[in-house]
Amino acid sequence: MVNLISEGVKRDFDIVGVTVPAGDYDNVAYSINATSPATKPLRATLSMSQGGFYNGDRFNASLFLAYRVENKWDIHASYNHNNIDLPTKDSAFTADLARLGVTYTFSAKARISALVQHNIAEDMFATNVRFSWQRTANTGFYLVYSEFDQRTGFGANRKQLVLKYTHLFDVL
Repeated sequence: MVNLISEGVKRDFDIVGVTVPAGDYDNVAYSINATSPATKPLRATLSMSQGGFYNGDRFNASLFLAYRVENKWDIHASYNHNNIDLPTKDSAFTADLARLGVTYTFSAKARISALVQHNIAEDMFATNVRFSWQRTANTGFYLVYSEFDQRTGFGANRKQLVLKYTHLFDVL
């Protein structure tokens, strides 16, 4: 697959200590994906891409594995690896992201899920536990607990609890 990417950056930002300046960026990336059938209990996806990244280069490889048990439990893990080389001096770096998650489905409308992810480059852990009880398509009650643990000291550790209820109104 060929991806044409056009991005506009309004202000400078940092990626793993490397500054990406504001500006317009047009890049091309080539990718290949292999996916097993989603209807099987054991599923896998392997993806690789190579191409431009903010006028530099990026190679990405990712693996996703999931296992479904009796339509109640869904356990999944993924690993995403990036080699990035931006056009500025000494700007090559690696960014890896590992994830592990589990979902338990009580019924077609109620489930609980948990996700832990580790951003290896920034040594940051993020956890998320979400309970959802849906009335209809994406409407209903949600309770979400999130925690971020930045071990390198560059960001603030934080915890949050969010309670949300959504409802669609038919006005006609």
